[in-house]
Parts: sequence; structure tokens; C-alpha cells
Amino acid sequence: MPTLPLHLLHPRRERLVNGLNEAHAGAKLPMFFTFPEDARWNAERQAVEFGVEIGEYSGVVRVPRRVFQRLLPDRPTPERCVEAYHLQRTRFESIAERKIRRRQLTEDGNVEIRGGICARSQKRLHQVSPDRRSRAIAAVSGCCSNGIT
Repeated sequence: MPTLPLHLLHPRRERLVNGLNEAHAGAKLPMFFTFPEDARWNAERQAVEFGVEIGEYSGVVRVPRRVFQRLLPDRPTPERCVEAYHLQRTRFESIAERKIRRRQLTEDGNVEIRGGICARSQKRLHQVSPDRRSRAIAAVSGCCSNGIT
């Protein structure tokens, strides 16, 4: 029984692959990624999730709790994971961009950032300046006040 290519089974993935192929078909056009301000904790998946958009594609980037175990000095609670995401947001977004450019998507057409990528981090989050840390906590306060445990 012949199997269908993965992009034919997942319409979201097909749109992304087609969009990337069209962008690379002629002259190399720049890819403009958008990351909405929507970081949240997904209790079911035990991961921080945030959105990513490029052209017609919109997906979810997931960062599991185990990634934050390497970055945080203490036990990674949901609140601390979201706080850590905000402190390292640029790094997580650039990893997501790289994975999308390389078409390293999950079966459902989304992106998952695993621990090996973030292990290269040179600066642990507990070494971040207190001012930067307090700004990240302020950014997270609304996100974590909705009953996350």
C-alpha cells in the first residue's frame, strides 16, 4: 500500500511547504515571521506555547517543561517557565524561525523546541540582571493569573 507524503496528510504543513517553495522559486525573497504576544502555558502538554505566522501559515511553537529544567536553577513551575520564555524570547523565536526554514515541523504542522537546542545557552536565567527579570515578571503577570498551577 503506497503511503502519501506527510504534507498531503496535513493541510497546514502543505500550506507552509508550498509558501516556502514559492518564496524560494525565483529570487530569494525575505521571509517575514510574526510572533504574536500570546505566550501561554498548556497544562495538557506541560509546555509553553506561542504563536508564529509567516504568510498564510500560522502555527504553534511548543517548548516543553523539560527544556526549562536546564535553564532554571529551581523546579520549573508553569509560572517560572512562562517567565523564562519572556526572558529568552528572542532566542526561542530565532530557534522557531530556523526550524521552520529547515521544514522541521511536527506531524501536525507545528514546531517543537527540544532541550538539545537550548542546552547551548551560555547564560542561565538566574544570572539575568534583576531589572530585566522584573520586566519579564511584569510581562508574565497577566498570563499566569488565570489559574495556572
